[in-house]
Amino acid sequence: MKFHEDRCLRANAFLCQSARPLFAAIVEESNDRGGSCPFHFGGILLLCWLTLLSAALSVSCFAPQYTHALDPFEGRGLLFSHLLSRPGSEGSSASELARDKFLYVSSQAGNSIFKFDIGQNGELIHQTEITANSQPLHIIAHSTLNKLYVSMAASASINVYSIAEGNGELTLAQSFTSTINGPRGMTMTKDGKYLFAANNTSASITAMAIDQNTGDLSLVENETGGGSLNDITFLVASPNDNYLFATMQFPTNRLQPYSLSSGFLTNIGTGIGTPNNIYDIGIKSDGSTVYTANYNHVPDSVSAFSIAPGTGVASLLETETAANNASSVTVDPSSKFLFAGSNTTSTLSRFAIASDGSLSAVTYIPVNIANHYYGGFTSSGKFLFFTTSSNTVVSYSHNQVSGEISQVSAVNVGKQTLRLSVY
Repeated sequence: MKFHEDRCLRANAFLCQSARPLFAAIVEESNDRGGSCPFHFGGILLLCWLTLLSAALSVSCFAPQYTHALDPFEGRGLLFSHLLSRPGSEGSSASELARDKFLYVSSQAGNSIFKFDIGQNGELIHQTEITANSQPLHIIAHSTLNKLYVSMAASASINVYSIAEGNGELTLAQSFTSTINGPRGMTMTKDGKYLFAANNTSASITAMAIDQNTGDLSLVENETGGGSLNDITFLVASPNDNYLFATMQFPTNRLQPYSLSSGFLTNIGTGIGTPNNIYDIGIKSDGSTVYTANYNHVPDSVSAFSIAPGTGVASLLETETAANNASSVTVDPSSKFLFAGSNTTSTLSRFAIASDGSLSAVTYIPVNIANHYYGGFTSSGKFLFFTTSSNTVVSYSHNQVSGEISQVSAVNVGKQTLRLSVY
């Protein structure tokens, strides 16, 4: 470790200043007691000062000096992320890593994954393209490990990538293929222990355990639903990890709830019919309501389904009109607002979410870039990102009180973009 002289000088000056009132208190107490037993109370103060001395010297003088901690993009993380993390340390936990640093975007048609640094104001910078020749589709960053999971439509696999701590670059760590066949949507439990993939070709759900040290996948089970999962497309797990919800597109048009236990799935009834052609699914942060984007429904719409506590049974709460060809539902982290994309217009649909999960009348937001596809928020809720079918990734600042958004940046990557995930 390198001794930083300038840091120690500052620490010494601080400690000298802080010591004066402490010793003054000791002397004053001694005088009050007639010069006897000055350390009855003063000793406690002295002990506190010595503890402060030890901590300040260990952090200010002898701690490794990470120049990246001065980077304004790093400043959003916890202080401990700079003290505890080490460059290149695989398997570091989320508590050791500054989050909301990188955005990953899939391009199925372009056989690529794009990585962006997220700037302090939400701007997208330092674009990097990673070749992924098997049509990357859905994409999820792990909640605690530095891993990225990508469903690969052409190779019938789930690829696991390691995320380099310093620059976010990706390295393929595993290609998981067991029971994967035509993977579409994926979801991960909030505790980060299980990953689920919807297999559109084989009409099944692959449940996988995630090794909490390496991030590698292993098979738990392949749920076929007794042949009832035709047209399965998207999945979402409840925040309490008790339930999973699967959507079936046209012509099946169904929402199927499952109970979850150690990664195993048990269907809850026969599900509930849905409006035509669900294109995306989301969930309220308390797990009480599931939302779907109904593409090519007449009119195009967003539906809300109430989830019965304790049973997981879904019932239709309401269906609200949205912009044409509603392609996605994106719920902000506080569950105050829902944004629906439209991949054929220059409009986003915004709904306010009530405490019971119901949606307010739609507010149509004109946007500069047409054909917004899928969205995602930073964990802080400050920034919102959208992919588009016009080859552009767009970032917005998000007012967490009013729900208003303002475009920050738009980057044309030259290829159609699809799913995204913030890390």
